[in-house]
Order: sequence, then C-alpha cells, then structure tokens
Amino acid sequence: MSQLIVVLSLLAIGGTACCDDELGADIPSPDGARHAVVFNRGCGATTGFNTQISILRSGHGLHGKGNLWIADERSGGPVGKWGGPDVQVRWRSLDTVEVTFASRVRVFKKEGLVDGITAIYVQR
Repeated sequence: MSQLIVVLSLLAIGGTACCDDELGADIPSPDGARHAVVFNRGCGATTGFNTQISILRSGHGLHGKGNLWIADERSGGPVGKWGGPDVQVRWRSLDTVEVTFASRVRVFKKEGLVDGITAIYVQR
C-alpha cells in the first residue's frame, strides 16, 4: 500500500514514475558548459509523440519535461526520427540558442530565457 501512495504522490507532483525519454539530439554549447537536448517524452499509451527541448548544464541529464520548448505531432508538419515534430537546434553564441521548426507545429511551451540562455525561435 505504501508503494502505491509513493507512486501516486510522484504522479501528482509531476514525477517521472511512468515516463521514458527518447533522445533525438544532444548539442553542446560552444564552450561545453551546457547542452541543448532534443527528446520525445512518452508517458504511456495515451501520450502522443512530442518534441521537447531542455537546456542543461554539462554533466546533467534529463529530469522531467522540457524546460525550453514543447510541441506535439498533431500539427501535420515534418516529423523527426523520434516521431515528434522535427526541430533544428544550434548555438548562436555561448548564451543564445536558435530553435527552427515548421510554422504548422502546435507549440505548448516556448520560453525566451532558461538558466541564463536566451532562445531565438525561427519558424519556416
């Protein structure tokens, strides 16, 4: 019974008890201090394919949903190898990352600044 309570508590606070991440790309910053990680986060049969991006410090791995950008596959745009919307990420400088994606993509999260890194978005 106590294990069930722990699992339900984790899910209630956004825990990752039932989610798996599929890596699409891991792009290090020019100085190697950070990296932009493109991934699909699957949380069961009712979760569609998605694309998420997190900006992380070097040596840190994924831990939850994307902190920079999140979109799903229901847009009809180009699809990446992980099944979610295709996206290109490149570092323009030590503190700026550029994210390029199709204009039809349904975006749920699009942050302008994460942990001192500015994001520039280009729709094609």
